[in-house]
Amino acid sequence: MTTLTVKGKSFSAAELRGESQKSIKYLNCKFTGLEIKFSSFTDSVFENCDFSNVMLSSVNFENCVFTDSKLSWINFSQTQLKKCEFNHCLLEGVTFEKNKLQKINFASSNLSSSVFMSCDLTRASLTKCDLSRVIFDHSKLIEANLSGSDIKGAGFDNCKIAKTILDLDGFINFGFSKGFILSKD
Repeated sequence: MTTLTVKGKSFSAAELRGESQKSIKYLNCKFTGLEIKFSSFTDSVFENCDFSNVMLSSVNFENCVFTDSKLSWINFSQTQLKKCEFNHCLLEGVTFEKNKLQKINFASSNLSSSVFMSCDLTRASLTKCDLSRVIFDHSKLIEANLSGSDIKGAGFDNCKIAKTILDLDGFINFGFSKGFILSKD
């Protein structure tokens, strides 16, 4: 399978509207402030790309890898993410609502101040992430891995949590978020 490489390009909304992109490697590309509609990206790689403040509507990312990319302040509610990885990405203030995020990988990414509402995070990897002030509301965290992550100030309201992995600091912070305190004895 041949992979096309696109370097240093600043995209316009017209170039991406209604397009199906497959097997493309994007290096240092800018998608900032665009409204991307009715598009799909499959088997693609995004390295050092900037998606900040992008508006997504009926967009599909399947088997895509994002590395060292900025995706802050994006609403992913009308986006489908299948088998995607986010490595060392800035995803501050993003919104996921009713997203199926099973087995998704957010390794070493900053998701601070983000919202996961009614999401399925079964077997998701959120290891070594900044999850400070993240809101998990009515979400499913089954066998998810949050080890090594900062969860200070994170809320887990009305969530189904089972066999989810936390390290000791995360376990203590989770207890604090539920109103528990450590005994001094």
